[in-house]
Amino acid sequence: MSRSRLENVVRIRTLQEQIARGEVERRRRAERQRADEVAAAELAVAERAGHHPASPSAFAAQRTMLDVGLVHVGLAEQRQTAAQVEVAQSVDDWTDASRRLEGVERLERRLDEQARLDEALRVQNEIDDLVVTRWKRGVA
Repeated sequence: MSRSRLENVVRIRTLQEQIARGEVERRRRAERQRADEVAAAELAVAERAGHHPASPSAFAAQRTMLDVGLVHVGLAEQRQTAAQVEVAQSVDDWTDASRRLEGVERLERRLDEQARLDEALRVQNEIDDLVVTRWKRGVA
């Protein structure tokens, strides 16, 4: 793989990893917002339940409001669960992107090390050629 192509792949993998990390943060914020919605809905139901109606019609109205509030809590909990699943999926996606980036970076390090070794070998071969040439001149 050519050096410029590898650099392009590293840049792309880095961007993919950063995008995936950003998606994790965005979904975590959404999940926290859903948790706040659940807490607010539960608090609203608890506050309504604390009132004692004076008449049968007020009792029926309160009962209806509590039922609606409990439905709202249930829906909020479903949205929170969906948000938790999205967070887990985005963490998996980020982990995959991070591993792909690590793999390309390891390849880049190995290629750099190989290039250093090749250069050291080239220099050593030049020195050996000079020594052999001088030795042959001295013998001849």
